[in-house]
Amino acid sequence: MQEGIPLMLHLLWAAVFERGDAIQFHSSPVLQPNHENAEESCSNKPVSTDHLEPEPKCKPSDVPQCFNAKDPFIIELCAGSARVTACLQQLGMPASFGVDHVKQKNAGRVLIADLTTKAGRDLCWTWLKSPNCARMFAAPPCGTCSRARGIPIKLPNGFLIAGPQPLRTDEHPNGVYKLSYINRIRVSQANATYHFITAAAEFCLDQTRACHSTGRPPSF
Repeated sequence: MQEGIPLMLHLLWAAVFERGDAIQFHSSPVLQPNHENAEESCSNKPVSTDHLEPEPKCKPSDVPQCFNAKDPFIIELCAGSARVTACLQQLGMPASFGVDHVKQKNAGRVLIADLTTKAGRDLCWTWLKSPNCARMFAAPPCGTCSRARGIPIKLPNGFLIAGPQPLRTDEHPNGVYKLSYINRIRVSQANATYHFITAAAEFCLDQTRACHSTGRPPSF
């Protein structure tokens, strides 16, 4: 996987200038996002009352455009250790940055925005709406939608034990019924993240910006 990252990033870099007529870079002072006064919304509740299907409250038009960067950048959502961001900076895009709800130790440049909250999504929209945002890269977590759940685990002595409970099925991709409280929260938060990334990808495509997403198949 790591060997494929440089090739993927070179292709991503080439895509930045593939439609040069559609990308205009504006030079203006960098405005640092303010996280201290961000309005927190409860991320421990399902985002809709219709089982676990979230309402896509991710409209970019509702968020004012107030973030401008001096140089073009690529934003990496659900960045984790931000390896993609680090490679992009080495390839000549130093303004690129990752976004995640926490900053990992020894991670690259990561700005904090919790995509399961309205405050985090609004903040991320200001970055995505910047005229110098050239591309979006996303690697959403797949813990709640992995098909590896439910596969029996074989112990060293040869006995099989039940694997983690499946949280989604083909009939209920947004989450099965009768989940525990903790799993219901996890699925609800994951759904909110997936809906936001979908809306962000559609926005980037409408703005003639490419978007790239990776996952760990097989998953729902």
